[in-house]
Amino acid sequence: MTGTEPWRTLWEEYEEPEDRSVVGDACNGIRLITEDPAPEPADTIALAIAGAEAAEGIRDALESDWALHTPQQAAVVASALFAQMSAAAEAFESLRCLIQHAEARRETAFTTDAVDGLTHAAAAVTFAHNFAPGVVGALEHPGPVGSHRGRPPLSR
Repeated sequence: MTGTEPWRTLWEEYEEPEDRSVVGDACNGIRLITEDPAPEPADTIALAIAGAEAAEGIRDALESDWALHTPQQAAVVASALFAQMSAAAEAFESLRCLIQHAEARRETAFTTDAVDGLTHAAAAVTFAHNFAPGVVGALEHPGPVGSHRGRPPLSR
């Protein structure tokens, strides 16, 4: 992904209210690690763990009826989640390549099942990611209240 898709701008350009700095506080540690062009294994593992904790945190936060108040806020969250999916698909491919290179150097062996699994995981995430423009666009520019465009409303 190039980062130029219209749905991406929602999370990339999101501005917090002036009295809040939650986004900066949450992201500063990650940004500190990602500024290094040659991360060490510990950095890579830390980023993976932080990403998993963030994903579980957003899952839990969205269980609250008051987690978001507007469709536009939901659009920002959806945009960020789809960006995570895009990055995850690319990360699965990068991990597959690292494993294959290690095997080619004879540093590891018998990784065919893992490589195949990563290839399929990347494809599945990429497929799901293709829904980003439609989902985010519908949230960013919702129809009239009560309009579900011919579909029943979603319920929990």
